Amino acid sequence: RCFRRNSVAVLATLILLSYTKVLETVITVLASTKLDIGNTTANNSVWLADGTVLYAQTTHAFLLAAGIIVTATFLIPYTTILLLAPWIQTRSHWKMFAWINKLKPFLDTYQAPFKDQYRYWPGILLMVRVVLYIVFITNEGNSINANLLAIILILSFYSIITSRLSVYKHWPLSVLENYFLINLIFLSTTLLYIKDSPSYNDDGKILLSTSGGISLVVSICIIIYHLYVQIKDIKYFKSISKIIKFNKPAIPVSIHDGFTDVSNYGSCEYREPLLED
Repeated sequence: RCFRRNSVAVLATLILLSYTKVLETVITVLASTKLDIGNTTANNSVWLADGTVLYAQTTHAFLLAAGIIVTATFLIPYTTILLLAPWIQTRSHWKMFAWINKLKPFLDTYQAPFKDQYRYWPGILLMVRVVLYIVFITNEGNSINANLLAIILILSFYSIITSRLSVYKHWPLSVLENYFLINLIFLSTTLLYIKDSPSYNDDGKILLSTSGGISLVVSICIIIYHLYVQIKDIKYFKSISKIIKFNKPAIPVSIHDGFTDVSNYGSCEYREPLLED
């Protein structure tokens, strides 16, 4: 029942959750590297994920075409619309931007938590993900230090900006976002510091378990709260319907009391007298 009432919100959430995985897959498909094979003039561009596959040839050509199609039809339009939607909506009276009105229920799902002047912020969140994944993929040496340093710098900058701007309408949302950001920054900083220590494996497992466990508990509390709100709303509407049904007048069915039965519930008419005085 909740899903039927919020079908647009559910669809928007599923698309947002799939965005990260699609982005990761597309960047992996498009990434390439070069092999140092001496002074030969042969093509030395290979797929970054598998050095035995030549880039844009044979099997990889189909993957490359699929990645380009997904990027052009989903990733770029989705990111651009979320980023520029407020600007386009203010010009929806233009014929070329009239289509944005049809997407309003869809966009409101993303923009509702933010203040009016920051309704473009969902697009900023997507851009942060894009930058992080590009850094991870282009890190050809697969350096853990570089990845952790990128997470620390980018998320610290983002956390400072969101704290100063106060982009959310309600402060609990800002608190939750800052908690998850600080937790991830602290985890990355600690792993960067103890990475070269002899007890890295044991300490890293303990740190990951503790940080992940706390985040999991917070996430479960958020889910329980949303379920409670939904159940509370359902009970509220049920109680209101019972009160309305209880207060409706009964249908008179007897002809001896001067009334006649009618089809409309709660309404009745007087009969004409059979004998005139």
